[in-house]
Amino acid sequence: IASRGRLAPETVDDEAILLFWIQAAEADKAKRIEGFRLYRGVASAMLRYRQALRDALAARYLEEALGRGLEAANSDFTSDQVDLRGEPWRSPLRALTLPPASNVKWLTAKEQHVLRNYLGGPVDDADNANDDTPDSVEDSDEGAWKGGLAGDERFDLAHWLTLLRADVFGTVQASIVGRLRKRADPELAITQAMETIDATAYPAVASAYAELRAQLHVESLAALAVLMEAGAGEAVILLRWLGGDAAVSAVLGPARRRPTLVEDDDDGDDEDAEEHADDLRAEIAPRLTAAIADATAVAEGAGRTLLLAALAARRKVARAGFRREDRADPAMAAALRTGAAAVSEVIRELDRLAVTLSAKASGADLASDTARFGETFRRIYLARAD
Repeated sequence: IASRGRLAPETVDDEAILLFWIQAAEADKAKRIEGFRLYRGVASAMLRYRQALRDALAARYLEEALGRGLEAANSDFTSDQVDLRGEPWRSPLRALTLPPASNVKWLTAKEQHVLRNYLGGPVDDADNANDDTPDSVEDSDEGAWKGGLAGDERFDLAHWLTLLRADVFGTVQASIVGRLRKRADPELAITQAMETIDATAYPAVASAYAELRAQLHVESLAALAVLMEAGAGEAVILLRWLGGDAAVSAVLGPARRRPTLVEDDDDGDDEDAEEHADDLRAEIAPRLTAAIADATAVAEGAGRTLLLAALAARRKVARAGFRREDRADPAMAAALRTGAAAVSEVIRELDRLAVTLSAKASGADLASDTARFGETFRRIYLARAD
């Protein structure tokens, strides 16, 4: 990395990550770094190293600025790793895979695996079988969570090519490792795994993300119908997200302004806020229920169009949490309410990715990557008996 120029975060680009993996994977036994034979593991480590360089650079700037009596803030070091409240970014997918939201089958295990490199996912047996690298794994009472390529950080789309390479060639390498563990012939294992790659591999990855986005959108519409039917206030979150303020106004009527509190009593304010929230829920529940029961009674426009789409989606989605028998289950209702906000955040992350991949994936040099990865796989698994 140092040989490519000044050691800085931007030096750790997609090419540097690939070259580091090739050199680390092909090193002789005396110089080999444990755990750096898998491309995915190296890519993950390098992305975290890049973030560490950014953190160190930001800390140095902060020290220098404070030493000179300057303002600490600098736009060069703003980050999408914190939200507007100053809280660290957290993968929204995790909220969907934890109870009670996980009681709803928002995603199958296969669909979750598609998102693993981008948004992380629950640890399963396949991780232990195919990955010999230490990774970002966080234990909790509900289960272990494995970070994506960027660990627990939000994925930087400047590394879109590394993401595609991990999705395509990381999967191929995992297949090779799996075959070798079953005592397959190394040459045959590599050949068979590489044969799964065709000329559309990178666009196919972009399409897979887009298909998941579409699936979650349909499920969001179905959830909107189910929550409105139950009069759940969380339906308003989906209502606004899917249809905007126009849809909310069409269903609930003009927004009411909350009365200004005049008492200077924190406890009193809290009690008043809770009472107001309860009153608001009681007021909007029958409106939500009535609107979804007869969508044609809603004025023509965004609101009615959205409700008709939600009803169609409810009939279409047959996964756990959306079935007719699930609607009377309080546990399933709670799961839908909990997942309503999280699923919208997952879709936002997929939209963010789609903007980049739609413009870049088809133009990536897959043929060159196939040759480089294929050659490295052969050097790793054929050149050494160890």
